[in-house]
Amino acid sequence: MKLAVFHVSNFIMQNEIEYKNSINFFEEKGFKVIRPIEEFKKFDKEIALPFEFNKVIKRDCVLALPSFCEKDTDYFLDKIDYKDISKTQTTFCGNSFVTPILNAISIKSKNPVFYGPNFITQFNLETKEELYIDLIQKLTSKEQLKYYKDENYLFHGSKIIKGILIGGEINSLIKFWNTKYSFKINQNSILFIDGIINNIDELTKILTFLDLNNVFKKVKAIIFCETILDDRVIFEMLIKKFKNINKANLVVGFSGMFSSKISIIKLNSEIKIDFKNKVIIQ
Repeated sequence: MKLAVFHVSNFIMQNEIEYKNSINFFEEKGFKVIRPIEEFKKFDKEIALPFEFNKVIKRDCVLALPSFCEKDTDYFLDKIDYKDISKTQTTFCGNSFVTPILNAISIKSKNPVFYGPNFITQFNLETKEELYIDLIQKLTSKEQLKYYKDENYLFHGSKIIKGILIGGEINSLIKFWNTKYSFKINQNSILFIDGIINNIDELTKILTFLDLNNVFKKVKAIIFCETILDDRVIFEMLIKKFKNINKANLVVGFSGMFSSKISIIKLNSEIKIDFKNKVIIQ
C-alpha cells in the first residue's frame, strides 16, 4: 500500500526527527511512503509546495496525510488539481490549518475526506497505535455506523437529528468561508468546530461571525471540541448563548486536534446526533 505525505505550510525544517519517526512507523506497518522532494525548499514555497502536492497525489495512494500545518494555507486552494484527485481512489485526512484544503477536496471531488490525524503530530504520540487502528478501520470498514460516546460530552438538544458534517479548525474555517471553494450552509448542515479559544474576545468574535452568517438560523447542530471546556468562563458564555437560541442544538467535548487521541470523522458526509441517548453516529 502507498501513503502520500504532502506539505502545505513549508518543507521539513524544524521537525525532521519526528518526520522520520512517522515514516518509520508507517513503513513498519507495510506502507510505501511517497513524500515531497525536500530540495525544492530553495524555490518559492507557494509554487513548490502545490507542485509537489499534485505530483505526489498522482501516484494514486491509498491514503494522503499532511505532514504538519501552520496558518495561511488558503493560497493552496487555487493550485490543487482537483480533476487529477478525482481520478484516484485516495482518501485524505488531516486537521488544524489544513481545514480549507480538506473541505475543498471533499466538495470538488468524490474522494473520501476525514478530519483526523496529521502525519507528524499525531503519529509521534504514545497513542499512535490506537490511532492507527482507528484510521485503518475508517479506510477499510464497510459498516455504515460508527459511534462516539463519552460521559464528559455535553449535549444540548432533545431529539435525533441527521445532517451533513462540515467544518474543522475555526480560524482557518473563517478565512475559507466565503471563498469559491467553500461549502454552502443550509438547514441540513451540522457544523464541527475545532481549535483553541483563548479568551472571551475570541469567543465573541467567533459567535459574532456565526451570527452574521446566519449559522445559528440555518444549521441543525454545532459540535465543539473539548478544548472549549478548558476555560469555565468561556464555556459558560457559550452555553448561555445556546440557551437563548431555540433552534440550535449543541454538543461539546468531541476529541479534536489537541486531544491525545483525535476522533476521526468524515467531512461532507451524513452524521447523526441522538441527544436523548447522548450518542454521535457516523
